Amino acid sequence: WDARIDPMSAIQGSARPGAVLLLCHLESLADPARIALIRTLDVLAEDRTVIGTYCTDGDSPPGPDMMARFVDLVEVPALRDRGEDIPDIVEAILRSAAPDHTVRATPEVLQELMRRDWPDNVRQLRRVLLTTLDRTGTYDIRKSDLPPAPQPTKPRRRLTALQRAEQETVRTALVAAGWNKHEAAAALGISRSTLYRKIAALGVND
Repeated sequence: WDARIDPMSAIQGSARPGAVLLLCHLESLADPARIALIRTLDVLAEDRTVIGTYCTDGDSPPGPDMMARFVDLVEVPALRDRGEDIPDIVEAILRSAAPDHTVRATPEVLQELMRRDWPDNVRQLRRVLLTTLDRTGTYDIRKSDLPPAPQPTKPRRRLTALQRAEQETVRTALVAAGWNKHEAAAALGISRSTLYRKIAALGVND
């Protein structure tokens, strides 16, 4: 169920007892629809597994009334902030697209995909890969097969003195940890998802 398309009918019409219900883009709900959904969740949660997604830049988290309807909260950084995961994601997408064949992305393709920004996250990466496969008709994806990367629409903002100091602190922790983000986040006393956001916001790179 996509909250950007149909606010309630899919929930009421297709969520049968025992089913797993996936609610996407809950951040797009206006207050009346959000309140109606919360009331519905109070009933649905009794005999269904409910999973919700909420996209945020860190400044607009779900309200406590929404969060109270879910047992666990899992933070997933944006794809652009976890480029090291892209090879595994690409492999899974290609394996799903052609389960009876071996579809390979060359190392140059993987490096190019890891450099790109992905505003629509895995959905956009999947769309690029499937479109490329349809166009090439082969089982080897080369860098020349990929569509051009869209140009960034926003220039990088200039950092304040405080932000530059924070940037240096984050970079120092990453270097000390050998760019292992889990270890760097632990050394800084923050979660890994917070570290990913700081890397993106402060422009930290190797």
